[in-house]
Amino acid sequence: VHVAEGDKILDFGKPYPAIWQVWEKSNHLDAIKESIQASQLIMDAADKQIAAIDGPVIIWGVGQLTMKLLGGALGRKEIDLFLDSNPIHHGKRLLGKRILPPESAREFPYPPILIASMLHEKAVAKRAKEIGLTNRLIMIGGGQF
Repeated sequence: VHVAEGDKILDFGKPYPAIWQVWEKSNHLDAIKESIQASQLIMDAADKQIAAIDGPVIIWGVGQLTMKLLGGALGRKEIDLFLDSNPIHHGKRLLGKRILPPESAREFPYPPILIASMLHEKAVAKRAKEIGLTNRLIMIGGGQF
């Protein structure tokens, strides 16, 4: 790997050159601060929504958003199991709970399914209906199916 003098290197088992830049102009810093504040508002709203769910839940998605939510109200919820569309996760466990393919939720028709994705929540909801799931679906953005 050719790296120019002064470049920062991240090492994830092999060198990964990365561009390292800090903006000094206040408009860039203000934009970053505003983005962080907006993200925090979204997470706070998600926490309130999750806290209002009665009883156990099934979580669809084991990605970054789920990990963040587990640090808040979701971490205090009774979770029956996790679902994920990516077969690489199937058979693994998160917090001692199984990670299964979405079709497996047919065996658990009563707990609501919290869709832990903001980018793909509508596609996930559509998929849940296509595979015949009858659970109430809760989307982080406030929607329900």
